[in-house]
Amino acid sequence: WQSKMTPLAPLGFGEADLVLAVPKTWTDVSGLDDLDAVAEAFWKAHGMRLRIATKYHRLVRAHLRDAGVAGYQLVDSQGATEGTVANGTAEAIADITSTGKTLDANHLKVIGDVIHASQATLFRSETCVLDERDRADLDAFVARLLAD
Repeated sequence: WQSKMTPLAPLGFGEADLVLAVPKTWTDVSGLDDLDAVAEAFWKAHGMRLRIATKYHRLVRAHLRDAGVAGYQLVDSQGATEGTVANGTAEAIADITSTGKTLDANHLKVIGDVIHASQATLFRSETCVLDERDRADLDAFVARLLAD
């Protein structure tokens, strides 16, 4: 899709971050090195990989690979990802958050860096052909959006 769309302007709302979260009771886990150690200990204790529930497999897998985290399994989540830890279908989650209130309500804490930051953004299709007047109108519109 990125080759077919051009970002024109961030809209300044709808900000959300993809983050990793673990139970607050995991007091000794604050970063990805800690998560890797927990995953290894989990394997030794339970004979299975640490499960991380998410809808964002590609982004999470790349983030964990780059950090050298192994010994985990991504579990597909189609909604209410924060509840997967409480209901026992995952030990950790990777999900979108804006305020952190839902994570807090589910007794979860964010660990490590933001995996991906996003916000509402205006895009233009590369297949859209604009004449000179339309381009001027679009440029004026984008300038207004970007003005303080």
